[in-house]
Amino acid sequence: MYKYSLVFMLVIRRKVTRQQGYTVFMLPGHDEEWPTSDYEHQRILELFKQDRPYEGIQNDFTDYRIGERDKEHLT
Repeated sequence: MYKYSLVFMLVIRRKVTRQQGYTVFMLPGHDEEWPTSDYEHQRILELFKQDRPYEGIQNDFTDYRIGERDKEHLT
């Protein structure tokens, strides 16, 4: 068993310029921008369970209490 555990939180954000939209993946000390459409960005959020509240998953919905009134719909 390991003595120490490292915990990194992946942050996913949308960046839009006049010419292109990007999905930005952020880890401590590292940012990566991928050119994506709005559809592709949404699918990435779904894959990483960042698109809505999920039981036991920490994301923007839990951090910023988005959708507090709809807690009974957690899946």
